[in-house]
Amino acid sequence: MYKHTFKRCALLLLAGTALQLFLGPLHPSFLAYPWGAILAVNYLYLLVLLYTMAGKWTWVKTLYNRQACIAAFSTMLVLTLLFGLIRQDPATGGLTGLLGFSQMTSSWIFNIFLVYFMTVIGLTTIDDLYHWKKRNKFALLFHLAFWVILVSAVFGSGDKIRVRVTTTVGQPVQGGT
Repeated sequence: MYKHTFKRCALLLLAGTALQLFLGPLHPSFLAYPWGAILAVNYLYLLVLLYTMAGKWTWVKTLYNRQACIAAFSTMLVLTLLFGLIRQDPATGGLTGLLGFSQMTSSWIFNIFLVYFMTVIGLTTIDDLYHWKKRNKFALLFHLAFWVILVSAVFGSGDKIRVRVTTTVGQPVQGGT
């Protein structure tokens, strides 16, 4: 059963690579307020809609079963390790620069897997909430908190501002440039 979920991850990797090569980096500026909040509400609506259709569409259940959770988590773990090990410099060339690994937050590959991982956790959380009497309450709280943090980080990333702060010893600084 893991074979199918890792095939899905491989297809997402191919799709992300194709988008990275043809469209270039993905800039999160389109998620600036209020669009990030609007997209987050619509995303939650689509997750609930997908979960309610799981009885009719059997493929939806494969998005939040145990195998999908493990495959999504392990894929995100590998991508995050790559994110930490590869120098994050937009001027980097070569294969890492071409595939967006030197600027992971703007990489299609990373963002597609992040949305997939977020969807798997979101559907799992909705399933936990639906069956809350049968489920472990701490697992439900963990899934819910982790999903809220991920959604907030992803849909709030358009309002991020980078500044450079130069300091000297003994002299307070009040702002960045």
